[in-house]
Amino acid sequence: MQQLFSPFFSTKKDGQGIGLTLVREILLNHGFDFSLKTVRPITVFTIQLVG
Repeated sequence: MQQLFSPFFSTKKDGQGIGLTLVREILLNHGFDFSLKTVRPITVFTIQLVG
């Protein structure tokens, strides 16, 4: 979870590691709320689109 938003970090063999980093930047720039919750081995990334 600590590296979830680190650019170029991926757990996938062919992953580029830019997806969640890009999504995070877009959400922050547009004022959307998001949260992370980890219950090993799963991390849930929730985006609140409606206030």
